[in-house]
Amino acid sequence: DRWVDFQLIANRSFLEYSGVWYRKQTKANYVGIRDLRSVFV
Repeated sequence: DRWVDFQLIANRSFLEYSGVWYRKQTKANYVGIRDLRSVFV
C-alpha cells in the first residue's frame, strides 16, 4: 500500500532528523558544561 510506504518513509526521516537534532543538543550541552567547568576551575 502506498500510504503505508509513505508513513514508513516519513517515520524513518523523522527518526533520522530527531537523532541528528538530539546529537546536536547533547553536543551543545557537553560544550556548555565543559565551558562552565573551565570557568569555575
